[in-house]
Amino acid sequence: MEASSLFRFNPGLRGWGANVTKRAQRDTYREDVAPAPHWILDAVARNRTIDITTTGARSGRPRRIETWAWVADGAVYLTGTPGRRDWYANLKANPDFTFHLKRGMQGDLPAKARTIEDPKERRAIFERLRPEQVDAWTAGAPLVEVEFAG
Repeated sequence: MEASSLFRFNPGLRGWGANVTKRAQRDTYREDVAPAPHWILDAVARNRTIDITTTGARSGRPRRIETWAWVADGAVYLTGTPGRRDWYANLKANPDFTFHLKRGMQGDLPAKARTIEDPKERRAIFERLRPEQVDAWTAGAPLVEVEFAG
C-alpha cells in the first residue's frame, strides 16, 4: 500500500516512521499479520484523532465516529475508557471497517479489527498504552488491533 495512492501529503510531516519501534520486537508478535506500514504509524503517532466507519452489528448500516488510535511497538490499536462501546460491538460482529486519517495526512484505509480478549495479551498491551491505569483498562476497556489491508 503506497502512501501516495491513498493520501494527500502534508509537508509538515517529516521522517515517516523515524521514531516507531518495529513490530517484530513486540512480545505478542504474530507471523500471520503484516506489520503496519511506517507511514501509517507515524501519521497516527503524530495525530491520534481519527474516524472509523464500522458496520452496525444490528442495523447493518455504516456508522462513522471520531476516536483516538494508539501506536505501540509497531501496531495500531483502538481502545477507550472502560465500559460498553457500540463501535466495539460493531467490530466484533463485522471486523472489516474503514480507518480515516483526518489531520496532517488524510485518507481512508480499509482495515480489519482483531478484538483482543485474552487477559495476558490485554495486560501486556495496556502496560504500554495506559501504564497508570493498567488494571482498570485490562478489566473493562475495549481493545482492538488494527490490521491494514496490504
